[in-house]
Amino acid sequence: MGLSGLKYFRYLKRRDIRALVESGLDAANAVPNSGFIFVENSQGASAAASELSKSLDTAIEQVDLEGTVRSGLVLTALHCHEQTADYDNGSGDLGEQLRAQLKRLDEKAVEYSNSSLAGLTRQTEWTCSQSEAEIISIAWKCAAGAYDPTLDIRSDGFEFNLRNDVPSSMGGATKATTFTLVDKAASQQASNSFVPVLVIAVRGTASSIDHMVNMNSQAKDASCLYETKHLDQGYAEIVTSIEAHAGFLNSAQALEGVVSNYIDDYAKQGNVKHVLFTGHSAGGAVSSLLYLRYLLCGKSKYPSLRFSSITFGSPPALRWGLVQQEDLVAEGGLSLNIINEYDLVSRVDRSYIRTLVDLYRSIYDFPPIRDPDLQTTRAAPGACVSANNDSKDEEETRREQTGKYWIVPKPVYRHVGKRVVLKLGIIPTEDGNYESRDKPTSQLALSASCIPGEEFAKLLFCRVTVHSRVCYQERIALITDGHFNGKNGWLLE
Repeated sequence: MGLSGLKYFRYLKRRDIRALVESGLDAANAVPNSGFIFVENSQGASAAASELSKSLDTAIEQVDLEGTVRSGLVLTALHCHEQTADYDNGSGDLGEQLRAQLKRLDEKAVEYSNSSLAGLTRQTEWTCSQSEAEIISIAWKCAAGAYDPTLDIRSDGFEFNLRNDVPSSMGGATKATTFTLVDKAASQQASNSFVPVLVIAVRGTASSIDHMVNMNSQAKDASCLYETKHLDQGYAEIVTSIEAHAGFLNSAQALEGVVSNYIDDYAKQGNVKHVLFTGHSAGGAVSSLLYLRYLLCGKSKYPSLRFSSITFGSPPALRWGLVQQEDLVAEGGLSLNIINEYDLVSRVDRSYIRTLVDLYRSIYDFPPIRDPDLQTTRAAPGACVSANNDSKDEEETRREQTGKYWIVPKPVYRHVGKRVVLKLGIIPTEDGNYESRDKPTSQLALSASCIPGEEFAKLLFCRVTVHSRVCYQERIALITDGHFNGKNGWLLE
């Protein structure tokens, strides 16, 4: 048997195995809902994996008979972003193959004008006070600290007192969460109205079980997030039909009891007036749903407290279109989604995964997968349509334009609150040349922009490396020091 024949034989064998696996996934998804969160998450993850597996089959079979490309893209869809971005997960050749395929996908995305903030028509410069920058820094330190609560959090000017550390449950429904009391250090002279603050930080993805929770992306009724008798005025119409990402909602429900107990205790003591929810990646999605509960009911039930939510690189979790009010925020608090430009995870939901599959197919000139259930976002005036469009007229129009535009499906879910997107670049030296980041004389320039929901929905973010905690730490440090949007620090204002 020749080499080509051997490869074809292997291909047929693997295809049979994949068909068997997909059949098993379909069967798992067909099991009646038992009412147990672990089973529900497992069923939801099986459904998502089955759908994605079938979507990828046509393209990948013709691209790589060894199956490595398929593995890479599936792992991406399974939310392997932390392992890929933060450290080598020990998968050897597969890890290298995954990184190579992610890079290839990103290189394809940058061909399109809406792969960066430069392709948007509406965005405004984000501003914040030094006190707000400090509370963002506090939120980040707690969000990052939730991955390893045994490490002390150190900060100039503030004291971090870990009050409780809730471990993750075996079934994955309860995500690891920390409760930290943060107050001004005795040596700190300047006041900050956001402290003392109780920071509730939910850990991001750190295990295979977490991935299963993340993949349970079906929409689920979220009325459990609020108590009708305590519903604040003005929100009655908003919550009439609210839904959320099932996996993240299950995690929020699992944490609701211990969170409520802590908030009740501090409300009675009266020594803390501010509660902040935070988290990185999937942890931010869960914490934002917990925050939504107190956004809707907090003023009536806890009149002495104010609530904030600051997340970092979190995926959207609230059902898109059911909340009519943009940028929801509790009175006296902050509601921010800090997102690095190009961060794939900040865009991930079912419809976005499907467009990534189409983007990958386009590398090999395969047509997109038609899905009548997915609506597309509208391109900005003058923007180009995607290169995979079958219309000759549209293709000719595209060639006449200066760039290409990839039409992205409308998102299934939205973020809670404002989206602040951070763009990091290298500033030129006095002679006009751009210094290398590796040289000690180079300087990083950070810009921060507020992006409306309908504009954010057009973005084609495909980069995993910028999702790492290292990248977020680097950018948050610049904000803390007042080095963003052309500012040179707080004391020079």
